[in-house]
Amino acid sequence: MHNHPTLLRNIAFPSLGRLAVPKTRAVVSGLFLFTIAVVLFWATLLPAQAMSVDVGTDGSRDVGYLDGHYTREWVDSRTYRWLSGDAQIRLPGGRSGNTIFIGEWHSAPGPPGGALPVMLRANEIEVALAVPEAERTYRILFPPAALSGGELRIALSSSTIVPPGDSRALSIAVDRIGIKQIAGEYNAAFQLILAETLLLGAMVSLFWLNGLRGPALLAIGIGGVALLSGL
Repeated sequence: MHNHPTLLRNIAFPSLGRLAVPKTRAVVSGLFLFTIAVVLFWATLLPAQAMSVDVGTDGSRDVGYLDGHYTREWVDSRTYRWLSGDAQIRLPGGRSGNTIFIGEWHSAPGPPGGALPVMLRANEIEVALAVPEAERTYRILFPPAALSGGELRIALSSSTIVPPGDSRALSIAVDRIGIKQIAGEYNAAFQLILAETLLLGAMVSLFWLNGLRGPALLAIGIGGVALLSGL
């Protein structure tokens, strides 16, 4: 009768004693998986992707994001580019989700008090603006359907104005463009669950590599799931 507790302990935890001095392979594997889990969890805490392009500034590479533009111009320290009546803006989207497009621009000189109608189109999403001569900052929320191939591609179409003494047909002068993505609620939750699952896998793998099997390993797995579910 006195041997029953020892017998039960040996059945439930056949190799638990080995964990006191784990094998090198087990330690390395466990630390590797744990590091991946930590990095993945840290990535879920990063803010949503955002970028801004100061159009016309040296080194901004703005021409890679614009089609249908003219050479850069500047007034004092402000730089900009005029667009034609048919132009396109391309900005990297990175991931799916709602996207805020930010544009700072103004229209070419027209009739006093008038504003230039400009149509923005991203896939099947259309937004109509009335752009005045005074510079304004526009923030437009685009749904996930506006993204195409990891990019936000906005086609701009409008009538044009040919100022006196200028042969160019001008629509709007673009000073700055940018995007800010809004991560969907499901994205953050999914990444967190994935990180926790990987962390649990690292813990179970460490015990398994040290020889733990059967009910003991199952109990540790269930306990880990219960613990992470409460986080």
